[in-house]
This record gives sequence, C-alpha cells and structure tokens, in this order.
Amino acid sequence: MSELLNRQSDVSNSDENNTDNTKSTVTMTLEGMTCASCVIRIEKKLKKVPGVLEATVNLATEKGTVSFDAQQVGISELVKAVENAGYKATPLEEEKPAPTTTAVKTIEKPLDTLAQHTSVELEIEGMTCASCVARIEKKLKKVEGVESAAVNLATERGTVLFDTNKVNVPQLINAIEAAGYRARSSEQEVAPAQVAVQPTSTAAPTVKKPATTAGEAPVEQDKDTQRRQKELLRRRNQLIYAFAVTIPIFVINMFGMTWISNAFLRDLFLFILTTLVWGDIGWEFHKVALKTARHFSANMDTLISLGSSAAYFYSVWLLFFGNKYANDGGMSIGPNGGEAVTYFETTALIITLIYLGKYLELVARSRTSDAIHKLMGLQPRTARVIRNGQEYELPLSEVVVGDLLLVRPGEKIPADGIVEKGNSSVDESMLTGESIPVEKEPGDTAIGATVNQNGLLWVRANKIGRNTVLSQIIRLVEQAQGSKAPVQRLADTISGIFVPVIIVIALLSFAGWMLTGHNFQAALLPAVAVLVVACPCALGLATPTAIMVGTGAGADQGILIKGGESLERARNIKAVIFDKTGTLTRGKPEVTGIVKLGTLDENAILKFAAQVEKGSEHPLGEAIVREAKARGFELNTPGAELQNFQSFTGAGVSANISGRSILVGTRRLLAQHEIALVSSIEEKMSHLESEGRTVMLVAVDGKPEGLVAVADTIKSTSAEAIAELKKMGIEPVMMTGDNQRTAETIAKQAGIERIFAEVRPADKALMVQKLQAEGKTVAMVGDGINDAPALAQADIGIAIGTGTDIAMEVADITLIQGDVRAVATGIALSKATMRKIKQNLFWAFFYNLLLIPLAIFGIINPILAAGAMAISSVTVVTNSLLLGRFRSKFALPLNDKEKKTRRMMLAWQAGLVAAMLGLVALISWQAYTTYFQSANTVSGYAVPRSAGMGMGGDNAHFSANFQLGDTFIQVDTFPEKPQPLQPALIIMRLTNVKTGRAITADQIEPVNTKLMNLILLDKDLSFYQHLSPEGTNQGLYTFTVNFPLSGQYALFDEIQLKNGQQIFIRHDITVGDGQEKAGNANAQDQQFIQQFGDLKGTLMLPDMLKAGEDSQIAFTFDKSGMPLNNLESYLGEISTMVIVPQDGKSFQLVNGQISKLENMSNTGMQGHSMTGAALVYNLKFDKPGNYKFWMEFQYGGKMQLFSFVLDVA
Repeated sequence: MSELLNRQSDVSNSDENNTDNTKSTVTMTLEGMTCASCVIRIEKKLKKVPGVLEATVNLATEKGTVSFDAQQVGISELVKAVENAGYKATPLEEEKPAPTTTAVKTIEKPLDTLAQHTSVELEIEGMTCASCVARIEKKLKKVEGVESAAVNLATERGTVLFDTNKVNVPQLINAIEAAGYRARSSEQEVAPAQVAVQPTSTAAPTVKKPATTAGEAPVEQDKDTQRRQKELLRRRNQLIYAFAVTIPIFVINMFGMTWISNAFLRDLFLFILTTLVWGDIGWEFHKVALKTARHFSANMDTLISLGSSAAYFYSVWLLFFGNKYANDGGMSIGPNGGEAVTYFETTALIITLIYLGKYLELVARSRTSDAIHKLMGLQPRTARVIRNGQEYELPLSEVVVGDLLLVRPGEKIPADGIVEKGNSSVDESMLTGESIPVEKEPGDTAIGATVNQNGLLWVRANKIGRNTVLSQIIRLVEQAQGSKAPVQRLADTISGIFVPVIIVIALLSFAGWMLTGHNFQAALLPAVAVLVVACPCALGLATPTAIMVGTGAGADQGILIKGGESLERARNIKAVIFDKTGTLTRGKPEVTGIVKLGTLDENAILKFAAQVEKGSEHPLGEAIVREAKARGFELNTPGAELQNFQSFTGAGVSANISGRSILVGTRRLLAQHEIALVSSIEEKMSHLESEGRTVMLVAVDGKPEGLVAVADTIKSTSAEAIAELKKMGIEPVMMTGDNQRTAETIAKQAGIERIFAEVRPADKALMVQKLQAEGKTVAMVGDGINDAPALAQADIGIAIGTGTDIAMEVADITLIQGDVRAVATGIALSKATMRKIKQNLFWAFFYNLLLIPLAIFGIINPILAAGAMAISSVTVVTNSLLLGRFRSKFALPLNDKEKKTRRMMLAWQAGLVAAMLGLVALISWQAYTTYFQSANTVSGYAVPRSAGMGMGGDNAHFSANFQLGDTFIQVDTFPEKPQPLQPALIIMRLTNVKTGRAITADQIEPVNTKLMNLILLDKDLSFYQHLSPEGTNQGLYTFTVNFPLSGQYALFDEIQLKNGQQIFIRHDITVGDGQEKAGNANAQDQQFIQQFGDLKGTLMLPDMLKAGEDSQIAFTFDKSGMPLNNLESYLGEISTMVIVPQDGKSFQLVNGQISKLENMSNTGMQGHSMTGAALVYNLKFDKPGNYKFWMEFQYGGKMQLFSFVLDVA
C-alpha cells in the first residue's frame, strides 16, 4: 500500500521515452466558463498555441489540463491564451516525466528537433456553456504543436498535450485569452525558505528547511476551495441585490403605482430600477458577450445579453423617443399609434432568474467536488517532529523526508513512512474503505492521513507532499474528473455550433412574425424568448458532472477510476478474468491444517516446526511461524535455543532443540535422513495435495510425528464477489500459472467454472485475446508485474492496490484495498454513471428541442423562458449529484453524519422538483391558453374557451371567457336566459394578462368614432343591430339589448387597442327556448333601390362578384328625384358596411369612400347612369356563397340601414 499510485513505470518503450521525457502537463483552474461553448472555445485557443499537444477543459471542475512541449511554450503563455479567450486561468501544477533508465535507440536527427511532448492543466475562467468549451478547444488545437486539448466545463479546467519544441504554456494561455477567456496554469513553484521551528514547550534554534519539502499542495487545494467559496458568496450577495431591485419592478408592473398616475413617470421609475439590474447584475453576461464578439464568437452569455438587451433598449426607445405622452392621462403613444407597452420587467426578470439559476448551478456544482474536498480534508495541518532528540510541532509543509514523526493515539499520521517504534492499530478506512483497523508494528508501512488508534507510534517519513498516497489519490481523482467520455463527443459537436444557430433561429422567428402581419412588439417577444430559453449549459454539464460525481463516489469507496473513457467501457463488460495469486487468494501461504501421525499432539507438532522454521526466510516457514505466534506460543523460551541449524534448498530445514532432533520438510528430506514413510502417511499427504495444499513433514528424533499443510487461501470475500458478478450477467474466469488440480480447487471454492491453468506470464495477454475473440468485452483483474501485459490487453484493466506499481500504471481502475468485491461495485458504478450521463443528455436535448419551438411560436414568454433556462442546468447537475447516493452492496450502514448529508440532499432535490413542476405548470397553462386562442377561432374570430353559470338568484348570469394574446375578455349576460322583448344587460370585462390590470377606454383606439364595433345577428340573419357600449375606468363595458324573438343570436365584437393589437370575438347567446320563430321578414334583401323618407338609395353592382378578386359596389342617392352630389353635407359621418356570410360565423366591417362614378374602376355597373357622386366600397371575398350586407349611414338625424343579399361566384 505504501507504493500505491506511484506512476513511475520501469517498463517503457525506448522511443516513447524520447518523447515523454520532454513533455510537460499543467493543470489550471479556469474562471468564467458558463457553458460547453466556453469549454470548446478555451480548448481551441490552447490547441492553437505552438507546442501544445493536448488540451482538455472540464466545465464541472472548472479546470483544464494541458500537455505541451516545454521547449516551445511556457505555462505563462498557456495562461495568456486562456485569458485571450476571455477567461481567467491560474496554474496549479505541472507534471514532468521522470528520466528513464532504459536504453535509447540511436536517433539521426538533431536533438533540438525532437518532439518533446508534455501536458499542462490550465484553470480557465469565463466559460458559461458548452459553446465556450468547444471554442476554447478549437482555439487550442489550432496552435502549432498542440496534440490534443480537452476542456471541462464542470471543473473549469483544461488539459493540453503539446510539443514543448513548438509551444509553451504561456503561448497556450495566450491562445485561450485570445478566445476571450482567462486562464492560468495549475503549477505553483515553491522556493526553499528559512523556517523558524518552534518546539512544543520551549524555544529552539532556527532550522533551515531543505528543498525537498511537503510542498504546497494542501495550500493550493485550500486556495481552490476558498476561491469557490468566495465566488459563491459574491454571487449570493449579487443575487440578493438583484431580487431587491427586481421585486419592486415586478410589483409595480403587475399592480400599478397608485401614487403615480402618469404613465411616463411610472415607466421612468421602472427604467431607473431596470437599469440597475441590466447594467450591474447583467454586466457579467454583457462583458463576456462583448469579449466573445471581439473574437467573432458567441456563447450562452451572448444569448442572455442579446435577449435582455433587446427588451431593454426597445423599452428605452419607447420611453424617450417613440412615445409622446401627450394626451391628458399621460398615456404613451407608441410608434404604431397604439399604447406603448414597455418591457422593463421582462429585462429585469430575465437577468435575475438566469442569475438565480447560475447561482444554484454553482451551489450544485460545488457539491460534485465533495469527494475531492473530503480527501483534501483528511490531511493534517501540523506534525510532531523529533529533531535532535527534541519534539517540535511544525506545519506539515515543513516536514522533510527522513524526519521522525511522533503520532499519539487519536492523531493522524502526517506523512507516509515506516514504523520505527511502537505498536498500535491504525484506521485506514478513509482511504481504503476497510472498516477493520490494521495492526502496526516496527517495520510496517504507515500511510499519511490515516488515524492512529490506541498506542504511540514513531514513524520515519519517506514520502511527503505530492508523493504521498493521499496526494496521488487526489491527483488521480482530479484527472479522472477532468476527463471526457466518448459519449460527450456528440454534445461537444453540437455545442460548437449551438449559439450561432440559436441566434439565426431568433432572427428568423422575428422575421416570420413581422412578415405575417404582426407588429414589432409581437415579433420581438418570441425572438427574445428563443434567445433566453436556449441552454447550451445543460449540454456542457451533462457528461462532466456525472463523471465527477461518479469517480468521486468510487474514490469514496476505495475505487479509483482513470476517467470517462474507462467508465464508458466498464459498463459493457461481459467477462472478468481474475489472476489467482494475490487477487482471489490472500497472496501469502497460511497453515490450513495439522495432521497427527505419532504421539505428539497438534500444538506440539506446530511448536517444534515453528521453533526450527524461525531461522528460515522461506514463505512456507514464515507461515508456520505466524500460525504459532497466532496461537500464543513462545518460541524463544530459555533452554530451547536452536543448535546445528541447517537449511536444505528446496527440501526443508533441520535443527536440534533441547537435545531433540527436528526435521521439517519434504519427502526427499526425510528420505535423505533415512526416515521411511508408511503407505497411510503417503495417502494422507496425497489427499491434502489434491486439495491444492503444500504438505510438510515434521519428524522428531527420526520418527514422523505430523503433517503441516500450507496453502495460499482464498480471500473471504472472493466467493461473494464472484456470486455478485454472476447476478450481473458477467462471466468470471480464473487464470493462474498453478497446475490444473490446484486451480480447480481454488476455482471451486470461489464459484468459478471457467479456468485457464498453467498459463505462463507471457501468455496471459493471449488468454485475454482469446476471450475478446469470442466477442466479449473483457476486464482483467491482477496485482503483479506479470499481470501488466494482460491488464493492458484487456478492455478494462483492474489493478489491486496492494499490488505492484507497474500493474496500477497500466490499469484503468485501481482498487485501493484488496477486496475483489469492489470489482462488481466498480462495474455497477460505471453502469450507474453512464445511465446518469444518458439521462442528462436526454434532458439537455429534450429541453431544447421542446422549448425552442414553443418560444418560436410565442407559446412561452421571455420570463418563463428565463425561468426554464435557469432551471435546466441546475436539473442536470442535481441529477448527477444523485450518483453520490451510490453505495456498494457490501458497504457498512450509513453513520449519522452521512444520513444528515443525504437528508439535506433530498431536501435540495425536492425543492428543485417542486420548482420544475411549477415551471411545467406555468408553461402548460400558457401553452393551453395560447392553443385555445387559435383552436377556438372560427374564420379568424375567437369564440368562448370556457363558460359557466352564475350563482343564481337576482345575480344569475351566463359567463363566457376569451383570451387573445395578452388580453383576457369576460362576457357576462344578465339574466342567464334572456327572454324576447325583455331587456338583457351584457357586461364585457377586458384585462391585460401580463400585468393583471384592466384595459380602460383610453387604451382602446376608436374605429369610425365608435369605441367598439359590436354586431348582433340572429341565426337566419334577419335581425341586425349595431351596438356601441359605454366604458368605465375599471375596464367594464356595458350595453342593453332587446331581443325581438326566441332563437340563437351571435354577438360579434371588434376592438382595436392602442398597442396595435386587433381583437375579434364571437359570442353565442340563446334567447328564450332557443327555437326560431317566424318573423322579421327579409323582403328588402333583394331590393337594390330602397326609400328613406324623401331620400332614395340605389345599389350599383358589377356584372359579377367573384371570390378572390377585387370588386367595387356603390350607392347613389336621389332627393325628390334630383341626384345628390354633395353627400358629406347630406349624410353626415358615414358609418361602415357590415358583411356576414350565410353561415353567420364571421363578419367584416368595410369603410366607404365618396367618389365620382366616372372615376370608378369597375365597368358594367347596374342600376344607374355613370355620372354624379357615389358612396363606394372596395371588397374582396374569401370564398363563394351568399353574403348579407348592412350599410349604415346617417340621414335626418338618425341612423339609416340599407340591407341586401348578394351572391358571390
């Protein structure tokens, strides 16, 4: 365990060494990323830097890793590249390959031309979405010398592999900065320093600190945590400020300002408040949007900035330039002559809601790093060091290799080392997951950060700082969390073009609404909603957050996974090959049985054998000694000293003890001493050997007294692990170099059916290939150097952490403890992680595919769009956090602290689910009302979408409701069943849905001097009445109707609002029993000449009226037989002509114009000579059929009605 995760491989290809020795890798924290576009952008910037071989940025961890050629580019240049991309990068660490000791092939070209590859991890700031990731990666990959670049939005880091002959880290940073982001290398160099060392009790002289110190890793880790906490605090304060300003804006907009009656002053006040939100809180989005625009790019901030700014500047223009506010009430007159509706509240709510989402996302993302923070928190801050015989308490950073550390009960071991003195048990569960404390005695390995239990220990430090087991585990987990899974490629590809496509869609949406006859306001809102609702963040966070939590959950349970690719492959495993020795078995022999052959009992046989073997270094002898000590035998009793000890190579040992001759060994050893074995002894030995045991004979004074059977026993957990794999549908296979009989014995105990026995180390990889040839995804589990080729050949290599460094170097997964049950746990974790990734990707794609079309068609407004966008990325991160609940089937029960943490997480998730359900309800409601706005329209006229009866009694009434856009109309009829020839009161209520305020008469644009045009018709069109209601300042409009007969009546209403909205509704009213009665003859409908006192009106028609063609009809008037030429003076104000098709489902209102007959375009007019003045109407009919006409005009101080029916071909 002491050598765990030492990644210096002793077996390397010489050609690879030439390259690797010149390659560096740096990790940088990245600030400012918001989506996958930022990740791509930073990676592209880094890869453009000459010398960068590879760059990987992780949005979830906000870190980047860069591999580069240190001879071509420096870390500062990599940081500059990130900053040029618009983000902030801070170097954390640089990894340089250790020099190789293997032979190097002769290379003919000069050394200075050799590619020297290294990688660097960069911290990148400024990323906001998947588009940023794509942009950074693209920028980095364009840099000459960059081999690869991977940016992680979740970690805000990027990893770049590059050729140091061509590019250096500063150039990589420059590339990222050129893309509009900030970047810095993760490397932190620590110079030697003079350190004053204070003893625990008394002063001590100053001690010069050697260069090989514990390093600054804990400080770096603290700085990273502090940076995140500082950012969370800043965002929280900004969010409080945003809500403090936005809530008054919302309240004023919804409920008005009773203390300010003037609309201009109201909007001016809203403008001041909104500017605080747009200019201060929104500046975070605008700033990044401007940076990316300078580099001809775009990301999530661009969408937010464009959407909020469009609503803001349009409202500002209306307020100061597009409005006159000239009428008495201070009502604003818009550019189209209607009421100017500003959208200040939309701007403020967009920015505030999205900022809320980003804050919640940051909170959730900080939880994805819990595993790393937990590991970092294990490191003690100080150490008790014995120097010159005196005890000092020093900061951990001042401990050096060779220091003697004193560890008291309950304290953490400060550094890795060897126990020199003392005996105690140590709790290693925080690293290995093993719940049982491990006994320590002089010579044993001690792991830093583990807890001493009950005794004093003196530990000689041999690994400190970045070389300790804990630091290497942290580094491995960070690298895994910063990696990318192949499944993310699709998301990265889409993220690279996502934002530009959304901008184009928004422009097309705006153009579409404008081209279909809608005004500027009606076209603006859907375009803003498209910009705001689109969320590349969810795409960018879907994979890295799941990998972060998944690998963190694995590390928490002693399973170290190299990265996303390993996770993705592990879920497809169909067969697992186990090396026997040290994997399924304990890896060291143990006494499994003692057989009595003579007069001595088992204890005496074991004690004699152990007394002789204590002088031996053979593993079998050590097993006998361990068993004797375990049984409490004292092997060094006075008078029992060994005499004449002899060791016989491959046969055994002999000695004299207390005057007795002892032999312990094989048949051959006893034969050499002329000790015969009877057949019964041979049978017993053969039986034990058939079970895979090694049998040793114990002879005393020339007589066989017993048999001691020793074997490498199977681990207690192996059978359980195999059973679990079988439940998962995975075939377990055992591979060993032992003979078939021994292999079958162990396999039977473990529950394995398929065995590869007597396999030479060189052939282990061939066995893996054999299974792969069967079409299976194969995992290999091993712990030795001879397992390394097979681990490399397997689709997934799984190394036992108690094994060798080379095995762990080539493995994809490392099990910190030797419990093979973790194999099944690791595979189950990989499956769970991939399920989460798929769920996240589905949500990210489904969210955008569903809501963007809804925004295009105006079904969701910008405020709901902002809420949806805010919650989308939080949903993805929270779903990933559910992986933190993953626990092995074999794990211990949760403790109280863990239960509390889970309860808090459940509360967070319940709140998110409630918010999502609320958002879904709002969107569904708006979609529902918008749908019925069009679904309940007959020939372009809205009909009731809901209706109901009143409470009865004197106030009993019939109610019908309509909604068109932001206008809600309620029509109440009193009484609920009107009767013929009895007055019925009809009340209309108009309300603005968005503001909740009544629409008053000063917000309605009169048409032909009438506030509203209400036309009342009966079913057969024999009854006609043109009504004009009276309005109140409460948004109520009333009129009284006397229905002449029972039957079905239709009320048509045309309303023109000053904001440009035109409203048409149709309301059906049942009078009496609803049955039609005879009456109201339509005798005049075919008369084209009608008399009005001394005034005669004549209808002039063309030869034929055709549907779809422009037509004209005219009216001429004679008084006392003389044609009237001055119609204005005789007729007064001309009213409109109402046209209704025979089905009575719609109507038109057409205005007439006074013209001379000789100027008319139509020929073939019937009914009059073509001279004199006429009232002319321009008509166009949608479809053929009979149409009823009512032409209204004023004459003799009252309204006159000229009605007729025409046939349209």
